[in-house]
Amino acid sequence: MEPTIDIPNGLRSVPWSDGRRRAHLEATIAQAPDPDAIWVFGYGSLIWDPRFEPLETRFATLDVHRRSFCFWTTMGRGTPEKPGLGLGVVPSDGPVEGLAYRLDPKGLNDVLEALWLREMRAGVYHAEWKRIRTSEGCIHAIVYVANNDHPNFAGDLPLEEQARIIARAKGAMGWSYEYLGRLVKGFKQYGINDTYHEELYKRIMEIISVRQ
Repeated sequence: MEPTIDIPNGLRSVPWSDGRRRAHLEATIAQAPDPDAIWVFGYGSLIWDPRFEPLETRFATLDVHRRSFCFWTTMGRGTPEKPGLGLGVVPSDGPVEGLAYRLDPKGLNDVLEALWLREMRAGVYHAEWKRIRTSEGCIHAIVYVANNDHPNFAGDLPLEEQARIIARAKGAMGWSYEYLGRLVKGFKQYGINDTYHEELYKRIMEIISVRQ
């Protein structure tokens, strides 16, 4: 028998209206440190599935943050009955290694709107300008930081509990663990160091192998 997983009551995803999302996007871009160089920091699915052609890509490091599967997902890779966990970055000692993408001014608005529809659909993130280190110097990039005031914020769960939740969750976009599997593959492809999430994926695969 699988161990009991404590799922909060009333989990749901409430999409932002188009107007709210566009207003948030416009306010974020208005605060750009350099309007002529819009960068986005990829630490999760943007590593292996950016869905746009960047003008430039750099290996990048975000300090004083860490990756964390820290919010409940009830649609894409989970359901209200068996939610998955979504990835964010949260303030911590860090650092977080990832990829920084400089957006092409041609088609910039379309790319930004697609990013906001993808990442800011329900407000589980704050879109913040952060100082990012790269081998070619420091830049400022948009980072989607976990919103710890969101009703679906799960906080800092133990690795074993994360593994059990992710191993069993499935939604409209597929199994929750498939996301992490693609991310770990991206780590290897780009030389990104994240032993914690590699260990988490290993533990999930152990749980699944026993279940099968």
